[in-house]
Amino acid sequence: MKVVIIFFKMRSLIIFFFILVFHSTHAFADCFLNDQLNFKSYNFRIENDYFNNQDANYTSGVIFSGVTHDFKSTTGNECLPTMMQLHGKILSFIDDNILKKEEGISKNIYFNAYQRMYTPTDDKTPTLIRDDRPYSGIIALDVGVNERHRDHSNDTQVLNSKQFTLGVIGPLSLVRQSQNIVHDTFNVYRAAGWDNQLGTEPALMYMFERKIKTDLQQTTYTPGISKDLIRFYGFKVGNISTSVNVGLEGRYGLNIPNDFGSAADYSGCDNTA
Repeated sequence: MKVVIIFFKMRSLIIFFFILVFHSTHAFADCFLNDQLNFKSYNFRIENDYFNNQDANYTSGVIFSGVTHDFKSTTGNECLPTMMQLHGKILSFIDDNILKKEEGISKNIYFNAYQRMYTPTDDKTPTLIRDDRPYSGIIALDVGVNERHRDHSNDTQVLNSKQFTLGVIGPLSLVRQSQNIVHDTFNVYRAAGWDNQLGTEPALMYMFERKIKTDLQQTTYTPGISKDLIRFYGFKVGNISTSVNVGLEGRYGLNIPNDFGSAADYSGCDNTA
């Protein structure tokens, strides 16, 4: 509990900023009642290698995320919280149907707002280390849309997730200050090489992923013992990450929920869109 309290104190400014971003849509938008998007859940988590008694590579992260209820009707970009509207415009440019209510398709919007920091294994050397991970940090906002539908031709459910990320890499992410406050609080030495961190640059990334389930569940979970198989593939393009992914996830157990399994990197996709 002490660790959590310290983290909240340390990053109160960042958390306050995140909460302002995702204040109720009514406070940010002037749109019809049926078009308004209301968040059904929020999640806040802290990731820090302090809990694993080390301090290197991906060393700390603070993530605030949320997901809305399904669209009641076609919504407009003006119905998004102000700081999500640029994301909405870009996503709509890529797919002009993304904010539209479509027959047979359930849609919702999710976000992940985060600050993450990375340090080399050797954090006691003040000069540039060329053969180790560089000091770096990012503060960014992901906004994505989940689109879920049933494909009765092959008895599957499909979830398409389309996400755009905007942020900043480098000193403006304030990760150096965040780490120094934590280390000072716990009487731990300060990392010596932050003067060599990556320079300031915008952070941009587009992500698409498709998940396909073998089971056509009708309710929020399958009672009793059951199993399902989730196939997925997708890609990311940008200066945060450029990659292709493909895989399988199998589940067997009691009362399996009617969702699409795990998605640790973008928790907004862990839902029943």
